[in-house]
Amino acid sequence: MRGWFHGGRWIGLGAIRRPYGPLPVLLVAEGRGPADGLPEGTTWLGGVVAATGRDLSAPRHPVDWADVEARLGTALPVDYRQLAEVFGEGAFDDHLRLYVPGSDARGSDLVGNALRSAEWARTSGSRLWEPYGVYPAPGGLLQWGDTEQADTFYWLTEGDDPERWPVIACSDDFDSWARFDGTVTEFLHQVLTDRHHPYSLARYFDGHWFTPYGEDDLTG
Repeated sequence: MRGWFHGGRWIGLGAIRRPYGPLPVLLVAEGRGPADGLPEGTTWLGGVVAATGRDLSAPRHPVDWADVEARLGTALPVDYRQLAEVFGEGAFDDHLRLYVPGSDARGSDLVGNALRSAEWARTSGSRLWEPYGVYPAPGGLLQWGDTEQADTFYWLTEGDDPERWPVIACSDDFDSWARFDGTVTEFLHQVLTDRHHPYSLARYFDGHWFTPYGEDDLTG
């Protein structure tokens, strides 16, 4: 199933597997637009903070962004850098894990994962990510998160402006890809607040939280 938000509706197109052949399915559902419910003047990051009740007085996750971007060979979106500093390594609703630079507790270091993925793709000749390449290939995928069900989330690093990179989401079998034209924080806000979003957590939880890993475990 692939989904799009258009004209105030979520549109899903896919197929149901049956013993005697697939059944094409088209689903249309009324849905909130990406900005619905976000107070005027609130950023997408502010919306994610509000949805999770994150305590901004808690220790932040310091990052040397100059070093990180030098190692990656690219700048990163501003909203992601702010997100990583506010939340650090951890998971939204104990389900959607955020990758941040400098994390080593659970293998979700943004830079380390990017370098390992690029090397594995180069040496193995894997076609796992098709129809996309893996960063630093031009327009390649750069992963920033995943879920307990092994869904994976990336930037599509197309163009020279990281602020315009869309989010690409992939199902656990690497068979279904979906593109979301927006930032990481916009994507996360929709996941937390929109029950019709393809990767919605709102349909399972009325309230949301963020569980920190690693260094934040000691500080709460």
